[in-house]
Amino acid sequence: MVNSDPNDDWKKVMIVNTDTGTATFRSITKDPGYMPKKELRPGADWWLDNSMMDANVQQMKAFYSNLRDLLL
Repeated sequence: MVNSDPNDDWKKVMIVNTDTGTATFRSITKDPGYMPKKELRPGADWWLDNSMMDANVQQMKAFYSNLRDLLL
């Protein structure tokens, strides 16, 4: 699931493995000057933020709702 962010250069991402029931939460950015970041794939417009994700209450509520639907 990809969640929007108030800053258009950022998105919040939830990646779920339904086979194992595990999830990870990350931020991605299209700001080329932001560091620390990791390249997702050559030529992609978005980079993976290499630090802990921050998310507001509304974003986490959306992730929680989707996570429940996937795992229950």
